[in-house]
Amino acid sequence: MKISGNEIRVGMLIEHKDDLWEVLKTQHVKPGKGGAFAQVEMKSINKSTKLNERFRSSDNIEKASLEEIKFNFLYEDENCYYFLGTSGSLAFPKMELWRYADDTRSGWQHPIVQSYSKVTPSDPLNSQLEHFCRVISDGETPLVDARDGMRSLAVAQAVLESIQRQVPITLPMS
Repeated sequence: MKISGNEIRVGMLIEHKDDLWEVLKTQHVKPGKGGAFAQVEMKSINKSTKLNERFRSSDNIEKASLEEIKFNFLYEDENCYYFLGTSGSLAFPKMELWRYADDTRSGWQHPIVQSYSKVTPSDPLNSQLEHFCRVISDGETPLVDARDGMRSLAVAQAVLESIQRQVPITLPMS
């Protein structure tokens, strides 16, 4: 809808210079010489830049018409990490597991299946500390044993060595 330059008000959205602008301030000025104009401060909706512009009452400005519609989105937050392997892949944080339907047959011509692992949200550091306390006090079996710890340490050391020597480091698969 077209409006004249003297109809611009704070809070309006207008189309100007191929962009959508929110009017922040207006000041109507009547100089001693010449015609009156509106001094308008605007902020670009798309670029977050500001612009000061003069509009005369004879200027025609396109007032933007926007409609707010509430939508129900049927998806949760998207995955941001994908762990890929030869036997399958895991997408995190939605815990989507993709693997071959038949563990003995792999390749693009064989079907894959998707499954989800339900994980209750919790603070991982607190959970680890609570588990550690149960291992010490109640004799609970550790989720990670000494062998896993040694393997993790070997990987970390191999990464550091690879960085220092600038060569790939191969670790045994045992």
